[in-house]
Amino acid sequence: MKIINSIKTKIGIYFLKKETLKHRKHKEIISFNEAKHIGIIYKVVDEDFHNSVIEFIKTLQDIDIDVHALGFVDYKDIPHYCYPKIKHKVLTLKHLNWHYKPMGIDVNDFSNKEFDILIDLTMNNYIPVQYVLSHSQAKYIVGKYYETSTHYYDMMLKVDNSFKINEFIKVVVEYLKIIKPHKKCIPITKQLELL
Repeated sequence: MKIINSIKTKIGIYFLKKETLKHRKHKEIISFNEAKHIGIIYKVVDEDFHNSVIEFIKTLQDIDIDVHALGFVDYKDIPHYCYPKIKHKVLTLKHLNWHYKPMGIDVNDFSNKEFDILIDLTMNNYIPVQYVLSHSQAKYIVGKYYETSTHYYDMMLKVDNSFKINEFIKVVVEYLKIIKPHKKCIPITKQLELL
């Protein structure tokens, strides 16, 4: 089974590289304090990880930010601890094609939303998330630094692999609060590597 999954992963990466990256309509540097609409995308690692993401979403909603979230689980069915809600969808292996490309209305709706900021909380390279990022219409995309994935993000944070999700969320928010927004800007061609 591991050999089959390895082959499917390699094929998924191949097709992902062949995908034409859609040009976002508006690339714009937006600080956390100016954001009104935030997207959260992530791969569920376990119940604690999922609960941390839920707490982050609640924190954003408490300060009147409109939040939409898209989570992925490596199961055929949604675990009992992460059933979806109106603005929070959870996708399973049933939503992926044979080379891990996510399919369906929820994926298309999420990709087409013009979030002020899209935050990727995935802590490891994950092909389904990368497919969504490659088609996102978000104005500003933030995530963890991976050498092979720099073209998906406008800002990447280089953190130690031992970082827990709560620590990563804290770092993301800190950096989003200190960046200087511009009303009009040239599309970012080089991603920032922040330590």
